[in-house]
Amino acid sequence: KNNHNHHPNSTTPTPPWT
Repeated sequence: KNNHNHHPNSTTPTPPWT
């Protein structure tokens, strides 16, 4: 799930997806 969202994904914490 590499979307443009600022949400804690299932495997990713909260990277700067800006």
